[in-house]
Amino acid sequence: EQVWPERNQRPSQIFAKEKQLAALLQPLGIAYTALAPAMQQQVDQKGLILHGFGKAQGIGHWNINGHQLAATVLAQRICTDKQLIK
Repeated sequence: EQVWPERNQRPSQIFAKEKQLAALLQPLGIAYTALAPAMQQQVDQKGLILHGFGKAQGIGHWNINGHQLAATVLAQRICTDKQLIK
């Protein structure tokens, strides 16, 4: 539901879970990268389908596009965040 190609079918508070988790982890000093906002941006810009296989496109687990995008976002974060490189 967070990374969905149809704008009118998305929840109103689409990234509320990520914001809650970030708020819990930040005071503890735990690094967190919310993937859903970056993934939704790519869905909107490029029309990617990041979930599902075969006839179930858009539903379920990440497909190859979803895994590739998640890896790219995390790699960029790891390579640019000096706190993660020690």
